[in-house]
Amino acid sequence: MERHRRARLALAALLALLTSSGAHAEDYAINAILSLTGNGAFLAGGQKKVLELEADIANAQGGIGGKNVRFVFHDDQSSPQVAVQLLNEIMPTHPSVIIGSSLVAMCSAMVPLLGQGPVLYCLSPGYHPPAGSYAFSATAFTKPWGSPRIEALPEAAHW
Repeated sequence: MERHRRARLALAALLALLTSSGAHAEDYAINAILSLTGNGAFLAGGQKKVLELEADIANAQGGIGGKNVRFVFHDDQSSPQVAVQLLNEIMPTHPSVIIGSSLVAMCSAMVPLLGQGPVLYCLSPGYHPPAGSYAFSATAFTKPWGSPRIEALPEAAHW
């Protein structure tokens, strides 16, 4: 439940960011680069469904400023190279935020291209954004669970 609450809060923050972007289209189009095929498809299928449901909920409540929220899905094919190509195709539209990808490698490949924005909300909890970047990571921060904790696991197994 806590994870769902955090995800909804993050989406609300992203939607608020879009409100201030000055977009004039009929819909608020939010680009989502997800691993819809390839090794990461088992993650991205569910993520796509959740984003579609969140858009439905936002739109049922009037959207943003009366405009519908619409996610535009791009398949990075679980490939960092394809993720970068997709990001380069999206950048000329000057988005405020991009969601994705599902895997650390794709997020890591895209972040160097975001020196001046937009915000990248990476859906992988394993991704650790560099300080001062425009990147953010979903859910729990996994860095504290590194090797010192793993080394302690055999000792904990004796209870």
